[in-house]
Amino acid sequence: MRLINKKHLLPLIILVAMLGLLAYVLFTLIRDVGFYTRGKFLNLMHRPRELFVGAPPGGAAMPVEAVAPWMTFDYLEKIFHLPQNFFKDKLAIADPRYPHLSIQRYASRKQIPTTDLLMEVRSAIRQTTVSSTTSTTR
Repeated sequence: MRLINKKHLLPLIILVAMLGLLAYVLFTLIRDVGFYTRGKFLNLMHRPRELFVGAPPGGAAMPVEAVAPWMTFDYLEKIFHLPQNFFKDKLAIADPRYPHLSIQRYASRKQIPTTDLLMEVRSAIRQTTVSSTTSTTR
């Protein structure tokens, strides 16, 4: 008794090869793009924009004016390629939830207007990006 008919053997081999190729492409995409890390899939909504569009040479993936109150300090440090604890040092943040703290939440805890803190954050980023581009162009 035959398990596979000879006329079905070639389409079956092609199907298995295509499934293997698809599995390889998916594995490579997941590994190289970084959707899978430390045993779990990452939510694409929280991935930095630079992952998908690439950062401009020597710059951030977004303009400073796009910094919004919902963004966390950790996110901003990654997007603008700033050193770890940059805002903690620049703005003297002593909150234990730093850097996983949004601008808006920190402003409300400190009882200061969100717009004022947002302007300080943007100013700190501008100063750093201006000084880093000045030092690299010399």
